[in-house]
Amino acid sequence: MLVTAALLTSVVPYLSSARPAAAATDTSCSTADESSGRYASTLCWFDFTGYDPAQATSPGGQPMSVALPGGSTLTFDLVASGGSVSGATFPTYSAAYLGNGSYTGVSGRPALYQSGSGTITELERPALLAHRRR
Repeated sequence: MLVTAALLTSVVPYLSSARPAAAATDTSCSTADESSGRYASTLCWFDFTGYDPAQATSPGGQPMSVALPGGSTLTFDLVASGGSVSGATFPTYSAAYLGNGSYTGVSGRPALYQSGSGTITELERPALLAHRRR
């Protein structure tokens, strides 16, 4: 099972100027090769290289901080339960849609890939805060 996260960079103008309250796992996002998908240059795929299953399954989850194009930052706590997942590159397997023929060239680990079969993984994002660079 593949779980992915993407953010349309068009939401950046609607960001608040609040500051994050806690230290977080710093990461970034990247777009795909421009001609590899309909929204390839506007979808910003989070890099889950720093995903820590132990921290994400703890009661407060894993604080994440994503640097967005234009200098803004998105912060959230990622809370996971159920089957384990880990950060993975595209394509996540040989027949996967993402990374084979469409949305190629995404850097980092933009997918959270379920490592056990026959399990269910739930991911929550209780609070999502966006911070505009001043």
